[in-house]
Amino acid sequence: MTSRSRIAAFGAALAVAVLFPAAAQADDVRDRADALMNMHAGDFVGAPHDAPFEWSNDGCSGPTEQIFHNACVQHDFGYRNYGAHYALKLSVTRETKDWIDARFHEEMDRACIDTYPAGEAVASCMDNATLAWTAVHLYGDQYFF
Repeated sequence: MTSRSRIAAFGAALAVAVLFPAAAQADDVRDRADALMNMHAGDFVGAPHDAPFEWSNDGCSGPTEQIFHNACVQHDFGYRNYGAHYALKLSVTRETKDWIDARFHEEMDRACIDTYPAGEAVASCMDNATLAWTAVHLYGDQYFF
């Protein structure tokens, strides 16, 4: 093997050693974020606030019911960790934003069902959840992209 061949082989081995662990780490962070986003919002707020995630939140912006607080905190986590405005930028895509918004709606609906008996109270709560979802879905792009 020539010196040039040995240098090329060493360079290739070094690139594999450096690049693949970084890719594996990124996949692990994404998997952990996905697991957190797929938790029920009530469980999510009790999860350990481990690095490297951005855990800051502003609760619910605008006129929303207090029972939506946990869903809002989880939604903020989604935007801050998958979106473009913070360090991780796990998946800055329309598909991901839509998924985060859909999880928000799902968790608000869950809060309504868990809080109110069947009937007009739960229906009204779910209407408010749909309004909050519509707001983030239509006007949240500037906070995600």
